Amino acid sequence: MKLAEALLLRGDLQRALASLRERIGRNTLVQEDERPSEDTKALLSRAEAIIRELQGLTFAINEANLSARTTKGRPLTLFAGRAGRHPPAARRPEGGCILGNPAA
Repeated sequence: MKLAEALLLRGDLQRALASLRERIGRNTLVQEDERPSEDTKALLSRAEAIIRELQGLTFAINEANLSARTTKGRPLTLFAGRAGRHPPAARRPEGGCILGNPAA
């Protein structure tokens, strides 16, 4: 699977999960003597399956991003440091990035 396809699939799965969350919420609160319109156990089971699929897909996307290289063979993740995209915890107090030297 190509990275672009994986990103599209991730978006589809995230939308499906959001829809399931909404449906689960609507079906868990019902009036006394009424039945939910959908089986909440089945909805939860489907949500769990989507979450597992999303976890695997996210791992694959992250792995692809980490292994991507420039034409000069440098990892693309080095350029994230130049753009200031590393989280604050990854920065040294004196400046620079503990995740690697972007100038290397």
